[in-house]
Amino acid sequence: MSYGCHNRAPFREVYPVQDGWYMDGKTRVPRMTAAKHVLSRDCQYTNSDPGRVDPGCVGCKHRISTEENHAKR
Repeated sequence: MSYGCHNRAPFREVYPVQDGWYMDGKTRVPRMTAAKHVLSRDCQYTNSDPGRVDPGCVGCKHRISTEENHAKR
């Protein structure tokens, strides 16, 4: 079994988000702007004890190696 995150595509750099409203004649229209992706791109599950041994994570390109995990502690 593998998970939906297993070897998923990389996150986008920028996402469209709503930044208020503007009036287009008589209609309210959402004002959109771009927001940068600022969250961690590493797999956070492999930082946990269960995540280090989960067989569903074996072979995933986002898995953090044991050496990297120990360096972060």
